[in-house]
Amino acid sequence: NVLLKWRNFFAQEKSLLLSSERQQGLYGELLLLRRLINWKGIGAVNYWTGADYETHDYYINNNVIEVKTTSTKSPYKISISSEHQLNPEEVNGNLYIAFYALRKSTANGETFQSIKKSLKDNHLLLNKFDLNLQKYGYFDGVEKKYPTGYHLREMNYYIVKGEFPRIEKKQLPIGVSNCTYHVSIDNCKSFIVEAEDIEKIVKGRR
Repeated sequence: NVLLKWRNFFAQEKSLLLSSERQQGLYGELLLLRRLINWKGIGAVNYWTGADYETHDYYINNNVIEVKTTSTKSPYKISISSEHQLNPEEVNGNLYIAFYALRKSTANGETFQSIKKSLKDNHLLLNKFDLNLQKYGYFDGVEKKYPTGYHLREMNYYIVKGEFPRIEKKQLPIGVSNCTYHVSIDNCKSFIVEAEDIEKIVKGRR
């Protein structure tokens, strides 16, 4: 009953609906979640921490994955929210970026609900999945409020290490913090890793 009230509330209050940028970011996180489920099973939902406002979106066996999306045309850029987000020294394992270039479409394309089908056979994890979506402000029953679909143009995984372009806290002058910036994906090609490398991490082989 409580969730039904919240759903109706969000359906009526347009100002509380997810912004276009927030929708896109959430869709990217769900794209990665679906792949993790294919590798690990539905228990991969437990890796997803983006809804809890952690520094990174996924924590997997001491490694972390940060999801970045763009719907602009190439050359692609990704937005970094702080000087901590791409600092591998703050991670026990490796720090990876899952990058998705998307095309938006109100006529067709994939939406949030299609990814949810992967969890339909496990009610406990489905509840966790729903709870994470609700933390974002997305509730079942308001699908018509989100007509935008997405098509995947390009995707890659990157490992953040060495000379990967980034800003770290130790580089900033004293008194400067909360640094936001953009990284050109074209300058990160030498840091691309294969999907198989991520799969090994998910399955505990690395």
